Amino acid sequence: LSSSSAASDVYKRQGRTSQKLASMGAEVRRFGLEDGWDLTDPKIQDIVLRLMDREEPDEILMAPMCGPWSTIQELNALTPEGRRKLVDKRAWHHEHVLEFAAKVFNKQARAGRHAHLEHPRFARSWQTKAFQKLLVALRVHFDQCMYGLSVDGGKTLSKKPTTLATTKLAMALIGRRCDGSHEHLGLVGGRAKPA
Repeated sequence: LSSSSAASDVYKRQGRTSQKLASMGAEVRRFGLEDGWDLTDPKIQDIVLRLMDREEPDEILMAPMCGPWSTIQELNALTPEGRRKLVDKRAWHHEHVLEFAAKVFNKQARAGRHAHLEHPRFARSWQTKAFQKLLVALRVHFDQCMYGLSVDGGKTLSKKPTTLATTKLAMALIGRRCDGSHEHLGLVGGRAKPA
């Protein structure tokens, strides 16, 4: 991004990406629950889509919550009741979160601007109808430990295998896998667990 570029960070918490972009001089606008944007609300979704038309951000970075799509969730679905609850949770999430993320991604791509969508590499979300219809140039796989992700105050890195669907070919450069030179602390439900 150039210093005059504009980016939107969608579904993100206090993301390192938006902080880094802002430090480089990019204008960054964040759309997350912590910022008062409930992106599961259709009225808020319409506002975001209209803002995209008006502001025409150069890049949109998205990391929608992935909870129901984690393969670990399937451990809770070993009974018929547990499976029904997971199916219901995933159906709601697909309709209210993934479909909107795909709509934002494809709207940005059709406008000739860049979109990036991050989710855990092995999340079941990559197999959904919403994510299958992304207008993706490529999918980049990387391990976040190679970018310093730690969850215990910086003492131990977390691998967090991740996939980035993107329209920008230059993003292939981030495809760094763990080099095995360090130990990992795993993430379960966003919290540190021994790997």
